[in-house]
Amino acid sequence: MTQRSPVSDGKPYREEVEEDHEEDLVLLVAKDMALAILERGLTRETAMALAPHGLALAERMMEHFEAKEPPSKTVACQAGCYYCCFYQVILTPPEALLIGDYIDGAFSRRDKEDLKGRISHVLALTAGKSRQERLEVWHDTPCIFLAEGGCSVYAVRPFVCRAWHSLDASHCKQAFDSRYPWQGTDCHVHRYHIFESVRAGINTATTDFGCQGGTMEMAKTIDQYLNRGNAIEAWIQGKPVFVT
Repeated sequence: MTQRSPVSDGKPYREEVEEDHEEDLVLLVAKDMALAILERGLTRETAMALAPHGLALAERMMEHFEAKEPPSKTVACQAGCYYCCFYQVILTPPEALLIGDYIDGAFSRRDKEDLKGRISHVLALTAGKSRQERLEVWHDTPCIFLAEGGCSVYAVRPFVCRAWHSLDASHCKQAFDSRYPWQGTDCHVHRYHIFESVRAGINTATTDFGCQGGTMEMAKTIDQYLNRGNAIEAWIQGKPVFVT
């Protein structure tokens, strides 16, 4: 499912990035960081270090940028507001492995069964459907990790979830109520650029090392992680762990 593109000054974010950043230095820094980790050897430890180090790097870059150029508006997002948690999130293998490992260690057997039920529900309503068909069931397909009004994997949430924000909660409600998630939202564009670029840099480094890269939908990916049993070890060996 194609995700909405935030809009700044009437221009879609992706177009703005393509026009304004011929050479993405953020991506290159992230790639170098990931390569430095992987050059220590492809092990479970280094594989599981990629996403956390990338997330921390993106947070530092964002804080540095905003210290130099303080935003003129504050973020409107608050706990309990989850209009954006009905998008089918896209993530990379390192992010999926981090979340999967978190589930293995933090979820009870009951939690895992409930999660599998939510995954089955989302996949049943979205598999093989066009974008328009998915919009018709949008309100019935929340994120698989949305539970009791909050994120059950908040500590290890993907790059896109950390980048996602709004400066006006009413815009989010309008998008949710209208079932048109791609309408523009008032946001800080640099946050999307930083998080997406860091993720892309890590993705490039992992594929250079012969490990599966790319992006995929989270519900299907986590379903495959839970059913495989040795996803981390297989990914280290260069096997195609996740089928898109």
